[in-house]
Amino acid sequence: MFSQEMDWIARIDMRYTSQGYSGSGGGISDGTAIASSSFMAAYNEWAGWQNPSFKVYSNHEVVYNQSTPDTSNHVYTLKYEADLSKYSVMMDGTKLDTFNHWNIPSVFWLGATSDGIYAQVANLEIDYVDVWAFNGKRTFAPIQFAFETAVDEVNINWSTTHPATGDAGLRARISTDGTTWGDWTDVIDGIPDALLTGFWLQLQVDLSLPGVRNTNANVALHGIDVVGHHPVRTVEVRSNNGQWVVATGTEEWTAEVQLKEDMNHIDVRVTDSGGMSNLSYFQQVLDTTPPVGSMKILKDRPYTNDLRVTLSLDATDKYGVEYVQVSNSPYFTGIVTFPFQGSLDWTMRGSDGEVACYVRFVDSHGLVSDTFSDTIIYDTFQPSGEITINDGSAYSPSLDVDLDLEYSDLRGIATIELSNHRHFKDMKTVDVGETTFEGWVMAGGGDGPRRVYMRLTDVSGNVRVISDYINYYQPKAVGSLTLMDGANVTNKGVIEVDISVPLELQARRMQLSNDPAFIDATWEQLEVDTIWILSPGDGPKMVYLRFWDFRDIVSLPVNATIILDATPPRVDVIIDGGATYATDTTVAVEVIYVDALPATSMWVSRVDRFNEIEPQQYTGSFEWELFRQEGPQGLFIKVVDLAGNEGVGRSSIHFATIPPEVIVRLPDGEWSNSESHVPILVDVIDHYGGIEVQVSMDADPGDGTEWLANDGVLQAPVPEGTADGDHMIYVRARNAAGLESKVANVTVTLDRTAPLVTVLHPVDGSSIPQKGFDVLLELMSSDTSGIAQVRFRVDGGNWTLVPYSGQSSIVTLDDFGDHSIEVEVTDGAGNTGSAITTFGLEESEARVGSGGSLTMLLLLIVIAVIVAVAYESRRRRRGGFGSGFLDGLFHTHNPEAAREPLPERTDVQNEEGPGNDVPSYGGGTDEADHSGWLETP
Repeated sequence: MFSQEMDWIARIDMRYTSQGYSGSGGGISDGTAIASSSFMAAYNEWAGWQNPSFKVYSNHEVVYNQSTPDTSNHVYTLKYEADLSKYSVMMDGTKLDTFNHWNIPSVFWLGATSDGIYAQVANLEIDYVDVWAFNGKRTFAPIQFAFETAVDEVNINWSTTHPATGDAGLRARISTDGTTWGDWTDVIDGIPDALLTGFWLQLQVDLSLPGVRNTNANVALHGIDVVGHHPVRTVEVRSNNGQWVVATGTEEWTAEVQLKEDMNHIDVRVTDSGGMSNLSYFQQVLDTTPPVGSMKILKDRPYTNDLRVTLSLDATDKYGVEYVQVSNSPYFTGIVTFPFQGSLDWTMRGSDGEVACYVRFVDSHGLVSDTFSDTIIYDTFQPSGEITINDGSAYSPSLDVDLDLEYSDLRGIATIELSNHRHFKDMKTVDVGETTFEGWVMAGGGDGPRRVYMRLTDVSGNVRVISDYINYYQPKAVGSLTLMDGANVTNKGVIEVDISVPLELQARRMQLSNDPAFIDATWEQLEVDTIWILSPGDGPKMVYLRFWDFRDIVSLPVNATIILDATPPRVDVIIDGGATYATDTTVAVEVIYVDALPATSMWVSRVDRFNEIEPQQYTGSFEWELFRQEGPQGLFIKVVDLAGNEGVGRSSIHFATIPPEVIVRLPDGEWSNSESHVPILVDVIDHYGGIEVQVSMDADPGDGTEWLANDGVLQAPVPEGTADGDHMIYVRARNAAGLESKVANVTVTLDRTAPLVTVLHPVDGSSIPQKGFDVLLELMSSDTSGIAQVRFRVDGGNWTLVPYSGQSSIVTLDDFGDHSIEVEVTDGAGNTGSAITTFGLEESEARVGSGGSLTMLLLLIVIAVIVAVAYESRRRRRGGFGSGFLDGLFHTHNPEAAREPLPERTDVQNEEGPGNDVPSYGGGTDEADHSGWLETP
């Protein structure tokens, strides 16, 4: 920590916190903790049986003695001066002692000391302990050179453990004989500060540790390197390989040689004091062309308010522009030279008006250009102007105000800025030429003055700030109004209004309006009561009131609300859910009330007058008793709403007592072959309409039977598994009033069995020899519901109907050979049976009439017997109503009717088209009724 080669200072800032017992202290020593053996120490002692003492030691001797305790802070300093080898002891800056010592201290010690009588716990408070090192010097023995030498460099090799920095200074001096010495010269970064040439050299090193504190540090010198050369004795120069010329001087020399324009080659030959020569060369440019360029003041701006300007410089030269010369005078008095650069700060001279600046450029060879200049208008006069808020009003009810702006300047205005702050934060810019600013928003906050600032900047940069202020008073909602003495509802469009005006408002006028924006409202004299017309239309109505006070500020509106309802309520009366008819004298009545306000009372009457009816509390539903008499009955109900408006509703219902009557018919006849449904027609006699029917078979319709609309032919369902034979269809009707008829019925005969048919001739598989192509077709068929139609076709051709009265038919074939005849028979219920016979027709010489008289005779006998038996059986089985052809005779609805001759035969076309004419009876179509034809029991 300590060194005798350097100046240093060691300090302790310390105090005793209480009276020391036995002995304690602190100091600087060479390793002991004994006050009396330290270079410097402070010592506090008290043993209980002796007086306390406080002492300061210097080099083992007491230099300060006090018989009372000391608990104050003191700074104890030990200072060493290396060049004097002297120590100094100080307390609080006062020197107490100096001494010389052959040894150096090494440690700080603090705490109990063995000087005391008893062991002592340290009772010290230490603020700091530090050492500051300064410097030390060393002068070395002279160095002798063999030849005269010029010293070029002296480099010192040293090191330090200083945590921040150490320093080593070096000085040198020269001598030609080792006796007479020149002055000491500083060596900076290895280079002597002066020329050192001679035979002897002496060096001096100055080591320092600045700022060493609270740490160990050292600085050490390791070696010094000296670099030199023999001085030059002669210098010779030539240009472009010309003649050598001896230069004047050696270290610095001059010589005159001839140069050419642009690049020149220069050789230099140097001979030193030892006779050694060195040849070198360099190239030299001869430049006689000055630079060219230009200069602009403030980038050619026309105006400025500051003589401190920036010059924009532009210059070119083949070998580079190195300097620029600047002056405010065309004669370049007061010239200033700057290294050339693109821009340059400069201060001009002059008063308001035009001022000028002049520049010249110097190239790297020193050639100076012509003069370049520029001018600018210097203007220091501020612009003038005025700002006015809201035409100079004293108060404003809004932070949004209108500004009037006035401004002018001799040179012209550049910018106009507005702000609510004097420092123009949150500013806005106004276009030059604008004289108003509408809707400026002043600073927020409560009531009080507001100021708006305008900053004018002219084209020269001169600025003026102007302001105006106005008192901001935020409108308040004051006063009150009462409508219709506080009523909530009215049905009158003209109402009474009571107004309360506070005296402190000092109101001048008032306004009433139905519009919150007071559109088309006029200012009126103050009144405490008035008449007011509400806005048209029902609904909540709000009336607004505001005042105009002494500040010319309009208060915020206050309002009152009342509900206007001048529209009578709509009353709808529904009896029994809207039914047209009623069969019970007690019916349910629903009153549908539609209005903006609730209902209060109602009147119920059978006629459209209510003068003799007592009012009752409104209800939406109740029961009403009808008179027990056929016909319509009316109901009238009047309802009054909360505003007193009346609405009347009415309705009626028909009290019904007459049930419907039913007749059932079978449109397709009494026979049916259907497996699922039988068509029926239901005729109903009714007074009310809305007829629905129930249909069932073989049993009365039950409650679960579906009601069907009676809109044409209905289908009576046939229960699954129903056998053929007679069955009863039952029908019940119900009208719109809900009254049901008695059950009516009709009998239908079910026949789902196909009729039997047999081809008697030609016999299946037979061969018929004959001359012609006419063949007799003979049939036999039977069915319980009678035969309705017979038809045949030959060889799969078109069908041909067979007339009912013919028991046979002549079939004309096309040629001889094999043929087939297919016969189809349809019964009265629509069932179909068929038979087919195949045969051969052979040409024969013997011709047998029309199929052979014997065969014909037998067939006629058989058919006659069958028809007779069938007719008798039919008459016994089917009595009552009926129609159709029986055993070849026509019968009316009277079963005992006399026989009537059949209609005459006419020729018609068959269903397959023209060309196949067949006989027909009674209607002339192939759909004629053939029931009973060839019928067997």
